Amino acid sequence: MKDAIKQYIEQILYSLQMEDCSYDIYQNHVDTFPMWIKTDKVICEFAVCIHNCSDSDRLSRFIGKTIYNGNNNTIYWFEGDVAENIVETFCDDVKDVSIDWLKQDTRLPVWLDSLIFKDLLAQYAPDFQRFDYNLNLTKEDNLKYLGTYFPRSYAESFCIFSNIFQNDIYNNLFNHDTVSVLSVGCGTGGDVIGLLTAIQKYCTSITTLTIYAIDGNKEALLIFKRIVNKLKDFCNIEIEFNTINETFQSTKDIDIIVDKLPYKTFDFILSFKMLCELIFDGKGSNDNAYYEFTTMLLPRLSNIGLCCLLDVTTKSAMGKFIPVLMNTQLNQALRDLEEYATLLPLPCSLYESICYEECFTQRHFFVSSKQKDRDISKVCYRIIGHKQFIASLKHDCTEIKYVLRNKDGENICCSKAKGNMYRDGYKL
Repeated sequence: MKDAIKQYIEQILYSLQMEDCSYDIYQNHVDTFPMWIKTDKVICEFAVCIHNCSDSDRLSRFIGKTIYNGNNNTIYWFEGDVAENIVETFCDDVKDVSIDWLKQDTRLPVWLDSLIFKDLLAQYAPDFQRFDYNLNLTKEDNLKYLGTYFPRSYAESFCIFSNIFQNDIYNNLFNHDTVSVLSVGCGTGGDVIGLLTAIQKYCTSITTLTIYAIDGNKEALLIFKRIVNKLKDFCNIEIEFNTINETFQSTKDIDIIVDKLPYKTFDFILSFKMLCELIFDGKGSNDNAYYEFTTMLLPRLSNIGLCCLLDVTTKSAMGKFIPVLMNTQLNQALRDLEEYATLLPLPCSLYESICYEECFTQRHFFVSSKQKDRDISKVCYRIIGHKQFIASLKHDCTEIKYVLRNKDGENICCSKAKGNMYRDGYKL
């Protein structure tokens, strides 16, 4: 955990061009805290001290945390889980410290686990550098991707949509029996299978489902088709599955390809970890991929449709973290497209029209399979729909401090966060 925090601090200092600053990390009950750290403020497992920092306000806005003054131009804040012996001092102005967190841990269904690892011979073999661009994957590469990254996308999608589908207001409004899904850059289809599993579990009114899946890797689409065919044996929903084997030279190509489809609107539009590939490969116009994708595809949402954009949390070639690019560009897109709004995260839904922060958001998901127990993925995502539909789902009031990262790295929305309660910013 300490090594992870060290890496996190170095990324922050690099992003803010504060690499000349030095730092120390102290662990509660392990290290001796400096005398100038106010022990009555120690609320978490770790204290991070930054020396010679000249802009603590900017740093505070970036990480979304309260920063305290130490001595000799040193500042500090806290990271990690709440220390067990000081829960009662978690925050002087917080009355309710128990947070109802979004579901973030799941397991592959038995049929899917068996198909992937027994029948298709997938392998668990993480390789971030090899799989940061997936258009040219070989058949062997696709099996490694299937065993490693497909389960992560499945878990992310299943947990996210399970949260939404369990919302009573959503269920009362979304009562169609026929549903259409568009997945852009689908790969082997983890995002779609996660969505379909959640639909089958929670949306009993749906009887027919049409899928359009677009990807440039033919081998990945063949694997995806085999998974869908197997799913039909365990699913009481009639599924029409269509694949489009097309590559994107730029984000504008997406619009051209989608425009040729017989469906003009979709109930769900998904894009998981695809736009970052365009950015890494230099195909996003001025690295504006999220803005362009959103402005082109949101008009293709049905009146009660939802668009889920999900991506990695690494750094782009231009030096900014992907979540910062995503949040900044989506806020601008939704200011320009006034008829659409964010559903999740909740603080973005409240403040996106006035928020100009370079906000780093991140959510952890865990998935277990026969080959790996609780494999972790770290992602950022946004759920968007028509403004009138989003407004009808009635989020909480503004008198809440919305948490935008997990319990091991809490940061609060710094745009307008206030009030005396914490709330997971991703849980409806």
